[in-house]
Order: sequence, then C-alpha cells, then structure tokens
Amino acid sequence: MIDRLRRLGARWINFTGGEPLLRDDIGEILDYAARQGTSVYLSSNGVPVREKADCIGPVRRMVLSLDGPPEIHAKSRGEGTFEKVMEAVEVCRNKSISVIFLCVLSRWNLDAVEDLLRIARDLWVEVMFQPATVTQIYSNAANPIAPSAAAYREAVRRLIERKRAGAPIANSVAGLRHLAKWPDDAALWCPAGRIACGVEPDGTFVACDRVQRDFLNRRTGIGLSEALPPPASGCSQCWCAPLVELALAFSLRPSAMVNAWRFVSRCE
Repeated sequence: MIDRLRRLGARWINFTGGEPLLRDDIGEILDYAARQGTSVYLSSNGVPVREKADCIGPVRRMVLSLDGPPEIHAKSRGEGTFEKVMEAVEVCRNKSISVIFLCVLSRWNLDAVEDLLRIARDLWVEVMFQPATVTQIYSNAANPIAPSAAAYREAVRRLIERKRAGAPIANSVAGLRHLAKWPDDAALWCPAGRIACGVEPDGTFVACDRVQRDFLNRRTGIGLSEALPPPASGCSQCWCAPLVELALAFSLRPSAMVNAWRFVSRCE
C-alpha cells in the first residue's frame, strides 16, 4: 500500500486509528514508509508510546489526544491516561519527535480550555481543537458527549481571542471561525479525494470515512487502486480540524496558509 501511495504522489502519511501502536508490526511499517521518502506522522492516545518507544523513531510528528487536565481527560480517555500522555511527550522529546495535542471539545471540557492551554504552554506544545461529532463515528446514534451549540461557540470565541493573543493554539483564526459554525452546515472546499484520502485496515480506499460509510458494509478488501478515489460527496460541512486547515490553505485563506507553512516547517 505504501508503494502504491507513493506512485500516486503521496508525500505525507498519518498513521491513525483506533490506536496504531497496538499493531505488532507498526515499527516495520513506519520504518518502511520513512525509507520510501514519506513524511511519517502518527496519531496516538499516548498510552502505548513508552512501551513502543523503539518503534517510533521514523515519526516526524506525534499527534497526542489531550482533552484537558487529569480529571477532565480521564472522563473521556480513562483513569491514568493523562499521565501516559505526559510520558509520551517526554519519550518524543528524547527522540526529537515534534508533538502536537489534539483536543476534542465536548460537554465535559469547555470550561477547562484555559487549563489545557496552560499545560501546553508549560510543555512548549501547541493544541489543535475540534468539536465532538454530533453523531458517533460510523453511526447515526447521537453522541452523548457533544456539547450544546451555544456553550461550544462561546468557547471557540474565546479560543479566537486567545489565538490572537499568542496562545499555543495550532488552528488558524480562519479555521476557528469555520469551526465556530458547528453544528450548522458550513460550506467548505473539500480536499478529500483531491489532495487527501484514507486507507482502511482491510485496504479499502476512501476519500473520507466520515461520509463514505457504505464501505463498512462491503469490506471487500479490494486494496488500493492506481488512482485517487472520487472526491467526497454528500457532505455540507467538515469539523475535522486538520482537514479544515488543509481546505482553507488550498482556498488561499492567508491565516491558514501561514499556519500550514509553520506546521510543515516545524516537522522538517
């Protein structure tokens, strides 16, 4: 799959999940991708990072889930997981791997944003924020941790103010303004299937797994084709912060373009 992605022009691969570090062969996969000249990123909840420290050397940037201080983070991720994230930051620092936190804004942590920013500032790490989905991933069932729209929008308004004041927030101002419209429809040029795509564990190739859910019922295992999948359709909004930033950068939004340049330069 990595060879085919390279032939398609892929330059960055983000290994995500679930938890990619649970794979026994993750070290081989990361090493192979790096040896092909790919910029390797990895998203983790942080729990297995110390155990798999010998495997993550090829990673240029580690995205660690962090939703707030210990008592808040534990509500969504489990007891003791905050400490595991702190251990993961230390491991990555020792290996010169760039780190960024990803915070999912939910009904539990809207009032803990300042605490999270303080933690990030003390660690010299930036935080990217995105909202909890209205429905559970791969389901139409309501997401029980989704916040109220009014409280969420007030939190994002404060984030925009803090971003302008120099807080360690990885979203651009343009990106935060888009996310502030959640959960209403908000038109956005979509990069999925144009300059980004996803590969499922069985090899199914999709533009975006958030809207192309029908593949879950197929599981054909057909593997990668020799062309990008058709662009995503049937979606009138996007709340995945990294994709939003990519979309706005390619839409020539100045703050998002500057943000993208900073993101890439810090990984080189």
